[in-house]
Amino acid sequence: MLSWPKPELGFLVSCVGRKLLLKQRIEEEVEGVRDVLVPVALTTGFYSYGEIEPFGVLERCELHSQTMTAASIAEAT
Repeated sequence: MLSWPKPELGFLVSCVGRKLLLKQRIEEEVEGVRDVLVPVALTTGFYSYGEIEPFGVLERCELHSQTMTAASIAEAT
């Protein structure tokens, strides 16, 4: 069975559009993502003007607005 190492760093990038939309609730969103994604890790991130990524496999990259991208980093042992 495959065992993943515990995350050591969580990296969050959220669109500034989400911050404008959610206003005071943005803190709740970040806390919710931290609780699920990286409960034992340090977390950092920033607000962007949108994320650029493909909408599907083998499709070209396009701008996504009002999204949050989350990633975790761990050292393999």
